[in-house]
Formats: sequence, C-alpha cells, structure tokens
Amino acid sequence: RYDWIKNPRASAWASALTKFGFGWYLGAAPATAFRIFSQNPMLASPVLAAYHGQFGATKELSRASAQWVMSRGGLGDTLRGDERKAFDTAKDMGVFSSTATQDLADSASGGNVTGTQAKVMKAMGYMFNAMEHHNRQTTYLASYRLGRTQGMDHDAAVEHATDRTWDSHFDYTNANRPRVLQNDFAK
Repeated sequence: RYDWIKNPRASAWASALTKFGFGWYLGAAPATAFRIFSQNPMLASPVLAAYHGQFGATKELSRASAQWVMSRGGLGDTLRGDERKAFDTAKDMGVFSSTATQDLADSASGGNVTGTQAKVMKAMGYMFNAMEHHNRQTTYLASYRLGRTQGMDHDAAVEHATDRTWDSHFDYTNANRPRVLQNDFAK
C-alpha cells in the first residue's frame, strides 16, 4: 500500500479515461469552479460555526476572502507575524496543495505530464484549482484567527485551523483513497 501511495500506477486505458473525465468535468465546464467556490458558505461556514458561532465564522471567512481577492491569490504574502508563520506551516504540511484538481491531474497522467500536455491540463484546471486554493487558504486563515481570538496559543490554533480545513475541504491524496478505489476499473 505504501508503494502505491508514493507511486500510483495505472494502465493506459484507465489513464486515458481519467484524462477524458478531467477535461470534460473541469476544462469543458467552468461552472465547476463556481460550484467549488460555494464550498466555503456551504461547508466551511457551518464547520467553523460549530466551534466559534455563525457570526464569527461568517465574519472571518468574509474577511479572509476579501484579503485573498486583494492579494490576487498570493494570500501568504499579505500576512505578517504569527499569521504568516501559521500559513507557512500549513503550506509545508500540504494543507493547501492536496486539491481535487491536483489529484485528478496526477491520476489522469498515469505518470509525469510534461510539455504541451502539461500546459493544456494546467489551463483546463486553472479556475477550479484557484477556487480550491481560495477555499482552503481562507478557511485556514479564518479558523486560525478564530482560534487565537478564543485564547488558543499559536500551536493550538495551527492544529485547530488544519483540522477545520480538512473537515471542510477534505483530503484528496492517495493515502486517503480506499483500497477498493485504487485499481484501474474503479479509477
């Protein structure tokens, strides 16, 4: 299992079908990005509200979203002090990088994608991936801020924010995929 997690393998036919699905549902349907954008109000807000109340959750998610928009996607560059340290810690742990887009692109490739194919897949998934990063980063930042407001120290707030981000936006990595979905047919 460990070998598969680190280096998943797929047959040519499974990779081809996954590439087709990736293009059809992400590249050919930009509305998917807008559906993903709705995850914060539909999933993250109730998760954060369970710990911090609806007003606090909505306020901090809105604040973090506005900050993300003003940063043009480089939210970490706008943060200072403990918030920046927390953000960098989450980035190093992969909290922001394990998106469904990344997982689909990786599994669609059947290996490393390079050249024109890589550029096409990146372009097809751009909006979807940007929205997923928005959701994860803003949920994390809002949760970290709410934790600190409630008196958590830095380390506790980082753990709290990490857990709330995974609770809200899930873990799409190979390690989290059930064994039954690891073969070519299920893929």
